[in-house]
Amino acid sequence: MYNCKSLAFAAGLLLICNSLAAQKTDAVINEYAINYPNERIYVHFDNSLYVPGDTVWYKVYTMAGFLPTSFSKNVYIDWSDQSGKVLAHQLLALENATAAAQFVIPENFTGNALFTTAYTKWMLNGDPDFLFRRQLSVVTGTPPKPEERQAIKTSLNFFPEGGYGVSGLGSRLALKATDQWGNPAEVRGIIKDDQQKTIDSFATTHNGMGQLEITAQPGVKYTAEWIAADGKIQRTALPAFKQDGILLKVDNVPGHKKVRISTLPGKQQLYKDYRLLVTMQQRVVYMTTLQFKDNHPFVEINIPVSELPSGIMVVSLLAANWQPVAERISFVYDRNSVLYPGMKIIRRQPEARALNELELLYHDTFPASMSVSVTDAALADTTATDNNIVSSLLLSEELKGRIYDPAYYFSDSSEEIKSNMDLVMLTNGWRNYNWQKIVQRTKPVFQYAPDTTYMVFSGQIRNVPFRIMRKDVGLISFSFKDAKPVERKDLLFKKDGSFTDSSLIIFDTAKLTYRFPMDKTGLVTSDILFFRDKVPAPLSVTPWQQRMPGSKVLPGITVPGYDSLVKQLTILPNVVVKSKAQPALSTADELEQLYAGDLAKNAPGYKYDIENDPGTTGHTNIMNYLLGRVPGLISGRNGPQFMRVSRLNTGEISYFLNDMVTDFENISTIHPSDIAFVKAIPGYYVGAPNGGSSGSILIYTKKDYVAGKMRRKEILVEGYTVTRQFYQPDYSQTTSPAPDNRRTLYWNPNLTRDAASKAYKFAFYNNDHSRRLKVIIEGVNTDGKLIRSEKLIE
Repeated sequence: MYNCKSLAFAAGLLLICNSLAAQKTDAVINEYAINYPNERIYVHFDNSLYVPGDTVWYKVYTMAGFLPTSFSKNVYIDWSDQSGKVLAHQLLALENATAAAQFVIPENFTGNALFTTAYTKWMLNGDPDFLFRRQLSVVTGTPPKPEERQAIKTSLNFFPEGGYGVSGLGSRLALKATDQWGNPAEVRGIIKDDQQKTIDSFATTHNGMGQLEITAQPGVKYTAEWIAADGKIQRTALPAFKQDGILLKVDNVPGHKKVRISTLPGKQQLYKDYRLLVTMQQRVVYMTTLQFKDNHPFVEINIPVSELPSGIMVVSLLAANWQPVAERISFVYDRNSVLYPGMKIIRRQPEARALNELELLYHDTFPASMSVSVTDAALADTTATDNNIVSSLLLSEELKGRIYDPAYYFSDSSEEIKSNMDLVMLTNGWRNYNWQKIVQRTKPVFQYAPDTTYMVFSGQIRNVPFRIMRKDVGLISFSFKDAKPVERKDLLFKKDGSFTDSSLIIFDTAKLTYRFPMDKTGLVTSDILFFRDKVPAPLSVTPWQQRMPGSKVLPGITVPGYDSLVKQLTILPNVVVKSKAQPALSTADELEQLYAGDLAKNAPGYKYDIENDPGTTGHTNIMNYLLGRVPGLISGRNGPQFMRVSRLNTGEISYFLNDMVTDFENISTIHPSDIAFVKAIPGYYVGAPNGGSSGSILIYTKKDYVAGKMRRKEILVEGYTVTRQFYQPDYSQTTSPAPDNRRTLYWNPNLTRDAASKAYKFAFYNNDHSRRLKVIIEGVNTDGKLIRSEKLIE
C-alpha cells in the first residue's frame, strides 16, 4: 500500500541522509499524522443539471492520507440556495469510508444554483477552505432574464517562490491574473524599478498564470506595468525583497525534484543548522540538515520521486528551532496511483426505451467501492467545470482558492502539463503545520472531537427536576410512535441529564414522546437535547461561485431545448412497496405496546384494558377490581396473592407503577379512572426483585394519554439520512404511455460483480430521445488507488 511504500522509502532516505536523532524526529512527525490525519472528501453526483423537484443522487468518498479514512464514521452534507438559506442538513454513516444518499430539490426552488458542502466533524477543526464544496446548476420554470453585460475587472497578483525574494539572488515570482469572478485573465506587461527603468517583461502563459525571475537590487522597489483585454494600463507593486536571507527553489527533473537552497556569499554559516523537511500527506519522505560545501553559497539536493504516490509534496526550509523560513509545494505524478479501467459495450440499442448493457473492465486485485452514472449527454450543463474524483482528491481539495479546469492537469502526462501544474503549485495556498509544536510533541487542542463511532440514540435532559432522581440516577421512558407496533425504551440518565442507548441507531426521522416513571404526578417535563455530539445545522451558508463564464453572465445558463425540457418533464410514479398485512391487535395488546417496557412486553400474563372497561365503575381501588377477574388472584392475609395448583403461594406479589417498583399501599391509592392498562403475571418476571416468583402486578396510568390521544407534544428527532433506491423503468415487461424524459438514465452508488460472470456489469433503458449517452464510473479501492472511467456512447 502507498502508505507503507512511501514510509519505507522515506526511511531509506533518512538512513542515508541523517542521524538516528533525525529518524526519531521522523517517527514523531509520522505519529502525529496517524493521530491527527487530514481528511478530504469527494462527492460523485448523478448529473450536472437539475430542475426543481429533481432528486440529486450522490455518493461520498472520504480519504485520510493515501487511504480511505478509518478515522471518521459520519459525514455531513449541507444543501443551500443562492441566498445562503440552508435547505437540508444531512447526516450519513460512513461504511468503508463511503456513503450514498439523495436530496430532493424543493418544487418552489428559485435561482439557478444549488450549493452543497460536505465535511466530517473532524474537518471542522481545519481551514474551511478545505471543506468539499460544489455548485450544481438548476433550471427553473422560465429561462433566466439576460443581464446587462458587466465590464471585466482584472486583478494581478505576484507570488514569490518560497514566500519571499532576496535582493542579490535570482528570485522566481509566479503571477496570476483573474477577473472579478475568479476566472483566468490574459495579461502582459513589463517590470520597472523606482527609476522607471524597464527590468524585464512578462506574460501569462496558461489559464492566467505565468512566472518570471528577477535579481532585485538592495533598497530598490519594483512595479509591474501591465495591460489586460480592455487595453488599459494598470500597475501592481511587486512584493518587497528581503535584504538578507536564504532562498528556496524547486524544479522538476526526470525522476527527481531538484531543490536548490541559496544564500548571499559569506552568509552560509548563518544557516548551517537549518533543515530541509519534505512531506506528503503529513508523512516524512525526506529530511536532512543543510551542509554548505567548499564555501559554496548554495546547496543542491535531488529528491527521488519515482517511488512516491501521486499528490502534493510540501518542501519546508526550517530554522534550528523548527520554525519555517521558506516553504513551497510541488506535485508528484505517479501513473500507478490512478486506475483508468476501460468499458466494454455488451449491448447498445439506440432506439427509444431500448436496453443497453455495459461492463467495466476492472481487474485490480484490491476490492473497490465504485459508483456509476449514465446521463443523456444532450441534456447537460455545458458550463460545468470538469472536476472529477482524481482532480478533486489529488488537487482541488488540497489547495486554497479556486483551481480553474482542474481535470486538465490529469488529462495526460506531458511535460507541458507538468510545467503548468507547477504554476498552480506556485499560486495557491495549502495546509500549514506548526512543525515546532509537532516535534516537541505538544498535544494540540481541537474544538471538535472526531466521530470515531456511529451516532447512537443519546441526548441530555436539561433542567432535570431533583425529585425524579434516585441516588444521582434517573429513569426516562421514550415511546417511539412511528414504530409498528409502538416501541418503548427505558433509559437511565446521569446527574447531568445525559443518556445513551448504544443499541439504538435512528434512521430518517423518529416521532416520540417521553415521560419520567419516577414522577408520580406524571406532569414533569424538560427540554431534551438529542445527539449532543451531532454537528448542528448552520444558520446560513455563504454562497460561493465556482464559475462565471465571460461569454455568459451567470447565474443564467444555456440549456439546449430549454422550453421542451421544462414542459415535458415527467415525474416518475411513486413506487409503492406492499407487504403482508399484520394481524390486528386487541385493544389490550395495543395498550401494552403503547405503555409497557421491553421486559414487561415479553413476559406472559393477563392483560386488561382498564381505560375502556365499564366494569371499573363503582370501584375505588384497582386491586378490588382485579380480584375476581385475574385467574388465580385471591385475597390473602397480607393482601392479594396468586393461587398455585397444589398450594397457596405465601410470598408477596411484586407491584409496579409505570414499570417502576412500588408497593401495595401505593397501588391501593390509585383510582381505576386514572389507569389505562394492567398486566398480571402469575409466574416469574425477570424485572421483579428476586425474579418475581410470587407473581407481579403492573399498573400503567394514563397521565400522559387521554382517550388514546397524547397530552404530551410529539418530538421529531432526525437521525441518519436513509438511502433510497434509484428508480429506473423496466420496459421488458410493460411500457407506459407517459413520456420518458429522464436525464439520469442509471445511477448505482455501489457497483458490484455479477454473481454468475464475476464481471462488473450494469444495464439500463434509454429514454424517449437519448442519442448520446455519457457514462461516468468513479471510485476508490482499499489500496487507496483512485478509479475513473468515462465513456461517451453515440
